[in-house]
Amino acid sequence: MKRNLLTIVMALTSVFALNAKVLLTEDFSLFTAGTDQAPDMANMLNDLTGMTQTPGWSGMYVCQAGGSAYLPAGANLITPALDLSANNGSFVVRFKAKSDANPAMVLMSDMYMSAMNYVQITSEWQEYSLTFSNGAPNYMIAIQALYSDFYIDDIVVDDLGVDIPVALPSSNFTKDSFTANWMEAGGAASYLLDVFTYEYNYETTTFDPVYLLKGKEVNGTSYEVTEGEFDIPYYYNVYAKNGSSVSQPSQRITVFPTKEEVVAPVANEATNVAADGFTASWNASDIATKYYLQVLKIHTAKEQETYTLLDTDFSEFTQGTMDQPQKEMEYLMEGDWSVNLPLMAEGVLGLNNEDPDFFGCGQLASPVITLNGENRTFSVSFKALSQEGIQKAMVKLYTIAENGEMTETVSQDFDLTNEWADYAFELKGTEGTACVLAFTSNEKGKWFMDDLKATVNLNAEEVLPLSVRTYVSKELTCDVKDLTAGENDKVAYAVTASWAVRQQENVVMQIPEVKSAMSNIVMVDLITGLNSVDAAAQAKVTVRQKSLVVTNPLMAGVAIYTADGRQVARTASAPESAIFTVAQPGYYIVAVGKETFKVYVGQ
Repeated sequence: MKRNLLTIVMALTSVFALNAKVLLTEDFSLFTAGTDQAPDMANMLNDLTGMTQTPGWSGMYVCQAGGSAYLPAGANLITPALDLSANNGSFVVRFKAKSDANPAMVLMSDMYMSAMNYVQITSEWQEYSLTFSNGAPNYMIAIQALYSDFYIDDIVVDDLGVDIPVALPSSNFTKDSFTANWMEAGGAASYLLDVFTYEYNYETTTFDPVYLLKGKEVNGTSYEVTEGEFDIPYYYNVYAKNGSSVSQPSQRITVFPTKEEVVAPVANEATNVAADGFTASWNASDIATKYYLQVLKIHTAKEQETYTLLDTDFSEFTQGTMDQPQKEMEYLMEGDWSVNLPLMAEGVLGLNNEDPDFFGCGQLASPVITLNGENRTFSVSFKALSQEGIQKAMVKLYTIAENGEMTETVSQDFDLTNEWADYAFELKGTEGTACVLAFTSNEKGKWFMDDLKATVNLNAEEVLPLSVRTYVSKELTCDVKDLTAGENDKVAYAVTASWAVRQQENVVMQIPEVKSAMSNIVMVDLITGLNSVDAAAQAKVTVRQKSLVVTNPLMAGVAIYTADGRQVARTASAPESAIFTVAQPGYYIVAVGKETFKVYVGQ
């Protein structure tokens, strides 16, 4: 019965293992009938007993060809069972072949077709080799003429004598170099290192490797790569070598820095401070390719109030129409409201659910909002309509745990039609939680919204830290403009460094962006007299080991937040001197009554 073997990845590695163990040789000297020009087609062999140097060969439709074997299309030749379990199952099959067709194809695999390699052969006798890494006890190699006839001779099965190395993640990433690492491989005297990137080939529609290093021989289990550029996407693999024995390559390693190697920048005091803006600056992080500047507003409610989180008619969208909207993967709005799969039309925002199985569902979400009073009520109002079949959407309130896990706590559905309709909802939060408001639909299609307003009720002296805007800058300075800080608002900023590969045409970029920890927090006193100290209060905050010592003459309420606005402690009133212990080192914002302080807690 013919075996139909499938072809997969081609692997051509020419090696000759002088010091490795040869497990099988066959020169077909007992195939005396026919010639390599006119094989004996009249007597095809299925039983090879007594016809080979080593017993146990089998096959189907095999022909003698004067000291070589001839396999017509569909024929196969199978070796005896061999123990190929040594050296992590790495072995090579070397042979000579030629074909009347040009080119023909030789396919080799195990009997279970779990590992298949092939090579195209020409009309002249040549030497070839195929390497494998799945060797095991009782392993039989199947050789098949896939589409065209060919001759084969002088088959050698060699276990290579060296293990396949295990490559390890890169280290010591700098602007000038990185270190490639791997584990010691059994039998290796040295190693060959390949370092490469990929470029798209428009002619072949394949991603082709472009080598920075090819077969660089290394003694030891690491190599400092200094030949490349720090923002190019690089990969590496490594081969073990002993004499002329070379293993198959290790797994491929993607090169990128760790979060610790992208050093957090140091933010400087603001300059050019005005009533509605300032200039932020920071020191360089050595391997940063860009920076994220996050501007925060810390609002203190003077009395009970309804605070507006967002009030927009989406007038920032000036391109596209509802019939032909501009499609993006993501977008960041004013106030750091983020949109996944936005549809941008003139004056309206759409959410794209055309392919939810592949891309997920469109969603508009607020930044993190930390609540510190009881029964916080979020009010949202907007108008919306449906396109392409969506009939139901929802507005949701998520709470965020300390580990960052989001849990849906409130969800209100609303029906959509193909006509604009008005909607209004109230969603109740709970005390001391970090929340995110989100708008989405689970159905397939598109829907649009406009005139969105979101508010939250606050009690007197309640403190609400909010992200105002995030800027992306490749420079070490950035102008912050058009801030709307009220009488009871303070403004702060912090910077995060980011490393990412360079945007290059034709270069494959599957390497993740790596961000540093956040910088120190810089408080900014806009020149409006808004942040003058309450002389009667005279509060202050000092650090004692991992504790914050709050001096509080008026025994006002105290709230403590992390740099990203998460509340970690709160009390409605406090003694004149109170101690608060924090779990993690880092920067904190401490609100004492109407006063706000920034502090750093070390290790």
